[in-house]
Amino acid sequence: MTVHRWGKYQKKSNYRTVTKTRAKERVLDFASWIEYEDALLYAQQNIDSNPQLYNDKTNVRPSAKSYIDQSGNTRYYPVVLYDEYYTEQVFSHYSQGSYIGTVTSTNRNAYPDNNYSGSYWYVYEGIDNQAPVISGSDLDLGSKVEDFNIEYIVQDADGNPCTVDITVDTVKKVSAKSVTLGAKYTYPISINEFTLGKHTVVITAKDSNNATSTRTYNFTKSNTAPVISGTDEDLGGKSTAFTQNYKVTDSNNDDVSVVITLDDTEIATVTSAQNKDLSVTITDVQLNSMEIGSVHTITIKADDGKGGVAYRRYIFTKINRPPIISGTNTDLGDKKEPFTIEYSVTDIEKDKVYLKIYLDGVEVFENSAVEDGSNYTYTIPVVDFLKLRYEQHEIKIEAWDDFSVDNKQVRTYTFERVSAGLEVEIKINEFDIQPKKIIAVPHGIFASDADMKVFACNNYNDTTPTWEDMTDSSKAARAYAFTNTTKTASKWAIGIKVIVENGTSAVSSVLRGFKGGYE
Repeated sequence: MTVHRWGKYQKKSNYRTVTKTRAKERVLDFASWIEYEDALLYAQQNIDSNPQLYNDKTNVRPSAKSYIDQSGNTRYYPVVLYDEYYTEQVFSHYSQGSYIGTVTSTNRNAYPDNNYSGSYWYVYEGIDNQAPVISGSDLDLGSKVEDFNIEYIVQDADGNPCTVDITVDTVKKVSAKSVTLGAKYTYPISINEFTLGKHTVVITAKDSNNATSTRTYNFTKSNTAPVISGTDEDLGGKSTAFTQNYKVTDSNNDDVSVVITLDDTEIATVTSAQNKDLSVTITDVQLNSMEIGSVHTITIKADDGKGGVAYRRYIFTKINRPPIISGTNTDLGDKKEPFTIEYSVTDIEKDKVYLKIYLDGVEVFENSAVEDGSNYTYTIPVVDFLKLRYEQHEIKIEAWDDFSVDNKQVRTYTFERVSAGLEVEIKINEFDIQPKKIIAVPHGIFASDADMKVFACNNYNDTTPTWEDMTDSSKAARAYAFTNTTKTASKWAIGIKVIVENGTSAVSSVLRGFKGGYE
């Protein structure tokens, strides 16, 4: 606000002289009458015969006064009333007196321009200090549903330093913030911090002489409907249970409830659904009850309870559910020899099911009358397995019905064929007495990364021979002393077993025989 200045003076009182009259009474006490009229006549006669006794005969008025004599009678005596003139000092007006000092106010009408007020005389001297100026004008910003900024610039004609206070709904948010004159400033409004309804932001600029100005902005926070993520969508054909994810947000931070319907039938509700990762699932049970080719609608309704409602709709078509192959796609790891895969096939609609099996893309098996839910096996024939290279291979099972020829279900198994290495077991000889030692050194060609183990026993004829690891002795071509001293068979017998595990190389190993002896 602008500060105004007045000179302050003493209030001087002024007087003037005036002539006044006052009534005087002269008693004519030398005569008295019983009758009032006689006394009055006597007084008049005195006025007429003695005009010099009175200042102005025209202002002389005869009268008679009464009194009670000693006998109790009323008697009258004549008097003369006349005006006596005199002078007197009376107040005339106030005027400007001696100078006292100055006074200031932001109210232009706080004191008169050149007159008295109260006990003093004032003379307006002009503007003492101009208030700062805030850009723009007081505004009603209307309805707001999202964050926005209030921009302002502070100027001061006197060049005085200025500070700014910002009050939001009577709460001071910014206090005595120093500002640069002419610079643009921004005050952000985060709409989520406000309740619904009208709000007021007041910016007050004050200069170093305490002159102030204000700028007022009003806005109304309006309710906005919740927002459901994604868009309305056609999900296409569905034959198995599926889940649709979504999220509900509300810019007003209202408590949002969600109702989910499937073809107008309520299937789920969620309370306090805002800002959560949510989902709706259509189960196999629900899908199985639908006719193939029928179209269905999932409707998600989000309601903030304050009139804000949002919808998200998904449609899908029920299509035939292809057969289901048991198990999961699996990597079977390394395989050294033929193996067997077990599987079963089921069809929800109990349709006729067809099946084929492929090995590395080549059909190796076909079944045109698969029994629903029955267990089946597939074993790679030895001849086919031996033809496989030492690398990764794939077995693929395909199953379909008359409605899913173009949507066959597939189960895949991968495996790595690796060399089985060697495992040779031979009986050396039988003995009546217990063999004590043996030297056995394998003779042949072995891959450099092959792992070879040599075992020996002295009770080979037993149902469960006691194999002893003599690998270290074999590698050193030294005699190995048996630790076993028992047998169940009738005779002792020495046996030798060699196990060669191939490494990662594709080089084969060949065992041609043994060198050594026994004791």
